Amino acid sequence: MSRVLVLDIFLDKGNLFGQFSLWPITYWRTSTGREVDFILGDKDLALEIKGSARIHEGDITALQTLLEDGPVKKCCLVCLEKQPRRLTKNIEAMPWPMFIERLWGGNFG
Repeated sequence: MSRVLVLDIFLDKGNLFGQFSLWPITYWRTSTGREVDFILGDKDLALEIKGSARIHEGDITALQTLLEDGPVKKCCLVCLEKQPRRLTKNIEAMPWPMFIERLWGGNFG
């Protein structure tokens, strides 16, 4: 799943997102280049998008750095894995179809 497709879903389907439709969509980047793809609201939902069927420890370093920077309500790594799984206490990997279903259903609040 590409970042462009995710952004397109946010912008075109915003009315389906409940509270997310009113939140600003930004990104987060450190001076050393670590970057989280999307931040919704005031760190209400942080999203990292990976086009991989297998997530590795290095795939979550940007989200971990963001969490060290301050509180984030929810961190999600959207990927091509078949099943959701908890990567750390605060970061969940989620297959993109499940992410879309939960997002459209308003289940991230």
